[in-house]
Amino acid sequence: MADRRRSPRYVFLASADARTRTVSEALVEGWDGDHFVVTTAQTATNGEEFVMRFTVPSGELTACAVRVVSSMPVASEGAVRFRLTLSVVTVSQDWRADPIPTLGRSQ
Repeated sequence: MADRRRSPRYVFLASADARTRTVSEALVEGWDGDHFVVTTAQTATNGEEFVMRFTVPSGELTACAVRVVSSMPVASEGAVRFRLTLSVVTVSQDWRADPIPTLGRSQ
């Protein structure tokens, strides 16, 4: 039973600078189709890009690649939180059908 895995192993062809961060709680205060305003416990840097996954009112799970336009601290319920203004870069209606981009090849 040597070398049995649930998922394939990947090898990176070149090193890349990366940072992974998971935010499980964010309050969407507003959304006009091109911009989001969200409040979260974590700050972000202007120009930072990440993927935001959320459920729309119809119940469908959607993903957007967004870029941080602004980040400012706000006081909320006795805690410091951050209000982020995000600009939508790309939208995927069915994020599960899109392959996750990877650097490398499967072994």
